[in-house]
Amino acid sequence: MRSVVEPVRAVQTALEEFDLLAQMGADEGEEHVIADLDALVQRIEADIEKLDFRVMLGGPNDRCGAYVQFSPGAGGVDSCDWAGMLYRMYARWAERKGFKVTELERTDEPEGGIRSATLQIDGDYAFGRLKAEIGVHRLVRISPFDSQARRHTAFASVDVTPELDEKLAALYGQKGEIAFGSQIRSYVLHPYQMVKDHRTGYETGNIQAVLDGDIDGFIEEYLRSRGGAKAAARK
Repeated sequence: MRSVVEPVRAVQTALEEFDLLAQMGADEGEEHVIADLDALVQRIEADIEKLDFRVMLGGPNDRCGAYVQFSPGAGGVDSCDWAGMLYRMYARWAERKGFKVTELERTDEPEGGIRSATLQIDGDYAFGRLKAEIGVHRLVRISPFDSQARRHTAFASVDVTPELDEKLAALYGQKGEIAFGSQIRSYVLHPYQMVKDHRTGYETGNIQAVLDGDIDGFIEEYLRSRGGAKAAARK
């Protein structure tokens, strides 16, 4: 409740400040307060956006921590390496947010990457955010494992469950085939650089930032799209 109440209070406080500045502008002249008003409007918009996001994280388990499991799919050792890259991406994302990251299980692939791994991520709304990442992730690049430097496509899945008891956690999501046509997002390193979410259309060309954990844009866009779909279904 506090996580929603505090953003509401922040918006209320900012609106009260806006009224005071508007009154000062009326009394003393708009030119004396216009810069402060512009800055305040930007703050109000940011606070409303934060509140909107908190409201979207209203699922019964959204505030829980999360277990994140990584599994390579089609693509041989490239997929194992890709699963390892995803492992690092989500660990970096969690660390940036000040979340606690614990490695519960990891099986390395001798040639590169991982055969499987599970992270426990403890933080406020970790599951609510990371549930947006469940699915198959596709990588296109020049393979470092190909002596002829050919372009390869690799797949790996990310599965996320809330920190519940094992019986309840087992009820969450069933994995489909980890291969072409089932991906939620593509990460293209060659012949151009682009990360695109196929569910929302959200994309960025700064793939290195994404691989370093800058994935909030993808998470928030997906959660907003889900919120809009639910609102439309209720009409």
